[in-house]
Amino acid sequence: SFAKEPPFLLSSSFPDVNHEGNRIYYLPKPIEDVKKLNDHKQYIDNYKKLNSVKYVSDDIFNSWTNGKIDETYILKNMDMYKIKTGLLFPKDKKLQFNMVISDIPRNRINRMNNMSEDIFYFNGNSYENTNLFFIIRIYDHKYEELLKESLDHLANYKGLGKDLSIGKGRFEIEEISENRIIKSLKNNKRFITLSRYIPSMDEVNMFMVRNKVYYEIISKRGMISGDKPKKQAFFFSEGSTFPNIKNGDEAKAIYGRILPVHEKAVEYGFAFNIGVSHEWWFC
Repeated sequence: SFAKEPPFLLSSSFPDVNHEGNRIYYLPKPIEDVKKLNDHKQYIDNYKKLNSVKYVSDDIFNSWTNGKIDETYILKNMDMYKIKTGLLFPKDKKLQFNMVISDIPRNRINRMNNMSEDIFYFNGNSYENTNLFFIIRIYDHKYEELLKESLDHLANYKGLGKDLSIGKGRFEIEEISENRIIKSLKNNKRFITLSRYIPSMDEVNMFMVRNKVYYEIISKRGMISGDKPKKQAFFFSEGSTFPNIKNGDEAKAIYGRILPVHEKAVEYGFAFNIGVSHEWWFC
């Protein structure tokens, strides 16, 4: 069954920026245990800047996960990088893009008289020269056509995310490609997740034994229109890092589970795991 042996894994969606006819892909900043530098006071401003970063460009991500650089290196060489709207990229790339979160007004309708009663605001995102992408890792290729049909259905009839009933979440599929943007080594001691991850209890117990788990916890609680609320779900966020507790090729190891949150709904909690080449502790 899908819950025990998923035929494919999905990452979360991340931004990419159009640049000189190519795309610069952004992936979550790895969460790691960073030791204070001996002369850390002179890097306080850099700490603050790096703390605002949510995503790093694919070349930085690959260098980071393959052990060529780490957070300490970036802190000491911040003049080589630029940060814009939470994205970190090399300064020599002159990227033109913008991502803005703005307040969008909505009105509340009284269903008894169909009159507008209140105005309130919620956050909306606007993108300039920027797209969103996600990654699919397929184990059973007979599901490829079903995946494409499902994406077409979401794009044409439903959308992604919340507030679909008021027109949010609409999207177009610009491209489906086999572009390998992640250069991950095999048989590594640790992994980073590119999706929200709900571990099994066995995984939690093994992480507690192995230690060196660096993470952020996020939660989600959705609604089903005209029905009772879903149960609240807790996840390890994208970018969280863990010891590899399963033998063999990291890309073939399955971490996580499906969590029932309603009679009609589940939360997807499989980790989109990418191997990293070092233990990530520094002096």
